[in-house]
Amino acid sequence: MAMISINAMGKPCPMPVVEARKALSSGGADNVTIKVDNYTAVQNLNKMADGLGYGCSYFKVSDTEYDVTLTQDPATALTAASEVSAGAATLPGSGPARPEGAVVAIGGDVLGSGAEDLGRILMKAFVYSLTEQETPPAAVLFFNSGAKLTSGESTALSDLRKLHAAGTRILTCGTCVDYYGLPAPAVGETANMFEIAGLLTGAARLVCL
Repeated sequence: MAMISINAMGKPCPMPVVEARKALSSGGADNVTIKVDNYTAVQNLNKMADGLGYGCSYFKVSDTEYDVTLTQDPATALTAASEVSAGAATLPGSGPARPEGAVVAIGGDVLGSGAEDLGRILMKAFVYSLTEQETPPAAVLFFNSGAKLTSGESTALSDLRKLHAAGTRILTCGTCVDYYGLPAPAVGETANMFEIAGLLTGAARLVCL
């Protein structure tokens, strides 16, 4: 059984996912093993494997080294599946979803420049206003300090849960969650930059804040 090994140690999101996808699409191997240095990368690779119909397993060498193996057998059990599956959702199809409706990208926890307290009030009002639109957005993406809006202490959570219940995908950048030391998003799912880029470039309408 042919195998490709990739050393993605020290490479930021989404490079481990991109390199793994290229190896899988090359058709030259049944298995691909990727060495990464953080647990978020493990989750991202597992999520990608789900979407492509591949099996996924990993071995924790240390707190800063993981060996992730992707196989053509989708029945392959994921080691420590309860850990990796937490906060990760199955992705349909072979790549990032291409929504028909609007995609809203929120890159901060305040709206506009100027007084931060006012900016937080305006951001909360904006998220609430999304719930009152005749057609809810297809997806709302949170990155950089915008990731704070999906955390457990956010005042926008009730409105985000309402959007989620209406069918809007709520995605938060996993790297940003780690950077700010935030808990797992209280609503929606984490996403890697490859997935976020796919949603942004495939959006029928795009709103960036």
